[in-house]
Amino acid sequence: MAAVTSRHSEKCCHLVSAHAASARQICSIVCLFLIHSTVILVYITYHITNPNSLPICLLRRLHIGHTCLTHSYLLNRQDQPECSHCDSTLTVAHVLLECNHYNVVRQRYFNVSSLHELFDTVNAQNNLGFIRDIGLYRLL
Repeated sequence: MAAVTSRHSEKCCHLVSAHAASARQICSIVCLFLIHSTVILVYITYHITNPNSLPICLLRRLHIGHTCLTHSYLLNRQDQPECSHCDSTLTVAHVLLECNHYNVVRQRYFNVSSLHELFDTVNAQNNLGFIRDIGLYRLL
């Protein structure tokens, strides 16, 4: 990674050498973006080539409460999304525990009152089955 960083740093710093201080700042930002882009590319490639890793990734996202569906608005500079069924704020807790629209499906897979209880006592396959049945598996 250091070789990649220094190679990009050289190219970047030659382009903006007029102001040394700002050149270093711009260079750092560009290099950080390039490294970050590489990490994202590796991450996406890993999930495409290893489809078995997707359920594990989804469970982790659910556990920490950060999914593409519930948090992409931050990157897109949009308002926080609302549930299309009840107009509540769209959160992992809302989908997994609170939304009345999913009550029937939820009862087939688990009956808990907190996320802590859900992740400590319910089989992971039940969590994933619920997400699949409500149609959110590919959106998280």
